[in-house]
Amino acid sequence: MEPSTLMDRPSPPDAPRRPASVLAPLRSSLRWPAAAAALVAAAAHLPVIPQHLAEVPYVGWLFVGLSAVLVVGAAALAFRDAAIVWAALASTCLAAVACYAVSRGPGMPGMPDDLGDWTNPLGVISVGTETLVVALALLAVRSHRATRRWIPAGVILAGGAALTLAACLTGISVT
Repeated sequence: MEPSTLMDRPSPPDAPRRPASVLAPLRSSLRWPAAAAALVAAAAHLPVIPQHLAEVPYVGWLFVGLSAVLVVGAAALAFRDAAIVWAALASTCLAAVACYAVSRGPGMPGMPDDLGDWTNPLGVISVGTETLVVALALLAVRSHRATRRWIPAGVILAGGAALTLAACLTGISVT
């Protein structure tokens, strides 16, 4: 029997199914509003980048990086909405929301003027659209077999990592 013949035979009905690939496109209709929300979040950071680069350079560069990841993530969703793209974009947005909370709550080094400024219009737009991306990602991947276990864990871990990083930057003890 030729090897190709063995590979061409269908699997028996009781054979274990292989999990779907995290690189396979989900073809979710939610990718369009998520991509739009990511672009709005990126645009909301652009006006404050020059000010932060001058006053608090590390925050300015974080905004540059965040905006770049949001734009690339939005494009990736538009062209191939794979589970891994959803996870990366949701994790980034969750980390951004966590950093916003830290910057407004305990504060970040060199940014005392942001303490308590929860209603800053660009901040509200950013947090709202980033939260929307996270919610849409969770909805889009909830039925994807390859992601049911690790996407929520990855999003939580990314948020925890962002909070830990922000706590380290501010000198807050996390233990």
